[in-house]
Amino acid sequence: MVLLSFFPLHFSGLKPLHMKKSTHLIVALLFISSASFAQITKGSVLIGGNIYFSNVNYDTGNPTPVENKSKSFSIAPSIGFATKENTIFGFGVFYSHSSQEQPNTEQNSNGYGGSLFLRRYMTLGKGFYLFGEGTLSGGTSQTKYINSSVVTNKSTGLGIGLGLNPGVSYAVNKKMHLEVGLNNLVAINYNRTKVDDPSVPQIPAQINKSFSAGINAGSSAALFLGLRFLFAK
Repeated sequence: MVLLSFFPLHFSGLKPLHMKKSTHLIVALLFISSASFAQITKGSVLIGGNIYFSNVNYDTGNPTPVENKSKSFSIAPSIGFATKENTIFGFGVFYSHSSQEQPNTEQNSNGYGGSLFLRRYMTLGKGFYLFGEGTLSGGTSQTKYINSSVVTNKSTGLGIGLGLNPGVSYAVNKKMHLEVGLNNLVAINYNRTKVDDPSVPQIPAQINKSFSAGINAGSSAALFLGLRFLFAK
């Protein structure tokens, strides 16, 4: 789909019939230009992803300060292939790590997973696209709570989710797209967590299950800003 922006055209020294023909010719040329250069062609490859790092040190407690340390890191590359014009099918993987430290206590978490996505673009003109992306993701996480070098609590989680992520993309050039959108505007999630205390093996592990579904369209909706690279066939 191509959306054209019409604007007033001014001519001098032309008869009304000639002006009408000229206007039709210009509109036709604009349509052909948009259709030829604005579409994401079949066989194109879309590469993207995100990387995040944080390191925070802060003090709590009054009047005696208690030092707290917090670190987190995540990486999630993705690749997609245009199975037909303006339609991308792809997959991604992710890894995350976080830790929090206080005197004599520590918490460490690791997460792994992957996702499949289907993205559909609609050409708006002048390098702009409207897109919608459906994502199926799954992953596992492990968290340990350590007190005085002894593991006092351990949890293992499994999560599966469906999400819808709409947004707008702008082609900075033929190979670089800048995009902004809403993360998980519509989301369905299932989570299962197993919690146990290795220091007390006679106590059975606790199993927690949760299911959620909803639309996140309010002021708390998470915006994302991304950069993707497109390699046309």
